[in-house]
Amino acid sequence: MKSLVFGALLFTNLFVFADEFVLSLNVNEQYAISEIITAMGEKNVAKLLLDSFRLKRLGDSIRHVPPLQFLGFVLTNSKLKDCLKKISKSTFKWSSFIDGFGENMEKEFFQGRLLSQLQGFSKLVGGSKEQLEAYVYQQDWEEFVKCLF
Repeated sequence: MKSLVFGALLFTNLFVFADEFVLSLNVNEQYAISEIITAMGEKNVAKLLLDSFRLKRLGDSIRHVPPLQFLGFVLTNSKLKDCLKKISKSTFKWSSFIDGFGENMEKEFFQGRLLSQLQGFSKLVGGSKEQLEAYVYQQDWEEFVKCLF
């Protein structure tokens, strides 16, 4: 099993199963997601602007990661979930996050890959499949995420 150590964090290939949904991210994807969400949650807007080149590069490296994989990883990690809650309290940070997340969710939805994953995803993160499904049909990505806090 491949693993990487960054600072005090150890990342290994991740495989978490919940019914039909498999959370499967490699160490580089986990690292990039952790760095992005931690920076957005813990840094003020000025510091984020100074770090924007690095964060954009990290974001580009995980552009291929499906949005439920991204969100599932964040919500199953208590530190990242806390950072996501902090992000939601800043209009600047939250709108940026939701814009990117929503774009990817719409792409998955219109390609027919989203609804089939909701049952397993909801079990993994502790949400209601029916509620998540309603937000998908409404294309309300903000409430989709917030109902999982």
